[in-house]
Amino acid sequence: MPSRRTLLQMSLGAMLMPAAAGPAAAWRSQARAGTPHDQDRPARQSILRLDSNENSLGMSPEARKVFARSLDVANRYPDGHAQALCDALAADLTVSPDQILLTNGSTASIRAIVQSFRQNRPSTAEGRVVAQDPTFGIVERLCRDLGLAYHGVPTGKDFAPDMVAMEKAARKDGGPVLVYMVTPNNPTGVVAPTPALFDWIRRADEETIFLIDEAYHDYVDAPSYESAVRLIRDGHRNVIVTRTFSKLHGMAGLRVGYAVAHKDTMADLSRFSDGWNINSTGLMVAKASLADTSWRAHCLRQNTEARTILTDTLDTLGLGHIPGHTNFVLHRIAADHADYKRRMADHGVLVGRYMRTGPGWNRLSLGTPDEMRRFVDILTDFRRRGWA
Repeated sequence: MPSRRTLLQMSLGAMLMPAAAGPAAAWRSQARAGTPHDQDRPARQSILRLDSNENSLGMSPEARKVFARSLDVANRYPDGHAQALCDALAADLTVSPDQILLTNGSTASIRAIVQSFRQNRPSTAEGRVVAQDPTFGIVERLCRDLGLAYHGVPTGKDFAPDMVAMEKAARKDGGPVLVYMVTPNNPTGVVAPTPALFDWIRRADEETIFLIDEAYHDYVDAPSYESAVRLIRDGHRNVIVTRTFSKLHGMAGLRVGYAVAHKDTMADLSRFSDGWNINSTGLMVAKASLADTSWRAHCLRQNTEARTILTDTLDTLGLGHIPGHTNFVLHRIAADHADYKRRMADHGVLVGRYMRTGPGWNRLSLGTPDEMRRFVDILTDFRRRGWA
């Protein structure tokens, strides 16, 4: 029998109550509504997939080697590989392994954390969720499904989070609050100001829980930015950080994510855990990718080059864009988004779905530099035709 610790570290995601399982699956379909599903997308190499914030360079060479070797142990349960990845992450983050929880993508961590917050409150009146608006939509949908009150606080100029308004909303009426902060934010790419966020966390009471979604952490190069993992190391029990191997690591299809928290907080979350929710291949490849720092540095350089190619063209065309720290850019379009998206698809380009950023915006994932050169040629032609 696997140990309780191994089961804890494997996943939070599969244990949600039946009422939440269906909506969680529905969220995935809704999130990609208006975008062809993978199996429906043309297999031609000419298609530019700039819609889902994936790493077009893929996994590292070392990770690919491990992927092939993982087939030799596919007949064995993944316990040991889960422990090995937990140990590697703990060393990388300077925390203990019992502060790491592995999940089937970071969305499974997020679902479980919201579920835990809901289950720890006898009634929906005793729990609220506060987030910036717009932001990644999974938490709002979960709140709707679970009967939790959700309050989206509008972002300010250039989509910067309004930290004062968010704290005011969290303190209103008192009682337990879950603050969901995505930083850098999706779909804007904007980083929450670290000093303001940390000061808020330090003065918040124990009934205010902070879920910090750091899916795009690896891309941030802002000097003032710092991960909220520091606060966990400092002993804060009311902070939970989630991350993923889907972005910079190029492992979106393998579904490996994790949560980091104080060991006491993680012990509480273990009530929602279920074992063997990540396969051996994902675990082994993630560990190899974590060790391949040179490949990640290469991916970051390529991402920077791709961003420059895009933003220089946007500037030339007079299309505004939001300075961000991710593998996508939120930029202006002078067209109806549905028409723009359809026309781009007709030209072999998949762009992001409509976001709650208001009309005239499009979130574009960054491909390789060569892919972005092709895209900007198409965009320039669109601008000439009055389609963008």
